[in-house]
Amino acid sequence: MLPAIATQDWCDRAAVVLSKLFDGAPVGVAIGEIDASGTFLRLESVGAAGAVLSAEKQDVIRRRFEMATKLGWTLGEPSTWNGPLAARLADLPVGLSWAAQEAGRQWANIGVSELLVGAATISPQRPGRVVIIEVGRPGGRPFEDADTTTLSGVMRAVARRAFKAFGPDPISSNRMLTPREQEVLSRLALGESVKEIAVRLDRSPHTVHDHVKALHRKLQASSRGALIARALGYLSADGAAAPGIPEHNGGRTGAIASVG
Repeated sequence: MLPAIATQDWCDRAAVVLSKLFDGAPVGVAIGEIDASGTFLRLESVGAAGAVLSAEKQDVIRRRFEMATKLGWTLGEPSTWNGPLAARLADLPVGLSWAAQEAGRQWANIGVSELLVGAATISPQRPGRVVIIEVGRPGGRPFEDADTTTLSGVMRAVARRAFKAFGPDPISSNRMLTPREQEVLSRLALGESVKEIAVRLDRSPHTVHDHVKALHRKLQASSRGALIARALGYLSADGAAAPGIPEHNGGRTGAIASVG
């Protein structure tokens, strides 16, 4: 299940879910703001995963987003999208020139020759703020229409979960929970006290208390109950009651369940 709060590894976790959906394929995930040409206006978070993908190759995929000023492909003006969109890169106008682009070369460097791409708006208030997904295939069987249907279906759930976690407006990395903060939060949700958490994590109560203060600040929670509500997804990042995840899918319900 993807976190209902913004974490530093949120996009990595999303990539893991999507990789499993596509038989362990290498996957890149990004959250950011783009325009109609695919130019990055802002990048908030990136992640990568793959069943047999080394840490070094995962970093190649992350850098593909981090170092880019443009996606290298576009699905049109985000404000005109009627839901998530997905396509085989080869079917897009950029398909013929993709291999010569920097992003295309980076994917080729990890052995990917075929790409499935998709994007979904996180909130209607900012249609250009999207979840971006790229799924690679090293060769062999090309992506089919069923694959694009599957990706667009699961992306709806990913985008809604991203809204729960990241909220309606862009956030900086210092608002995202660190692994240690996630661990402290999970212990708080289990009902443990600061002293008990300190003993379990072999840290001083003062250090754990600092983590708790950071959690209150990052999650904009005024009480322990509000912290836990955010962690469990009962409240979204803007403090409103969070909507549920829809059950619509492209025929693979397990992936939707993993998301939300």
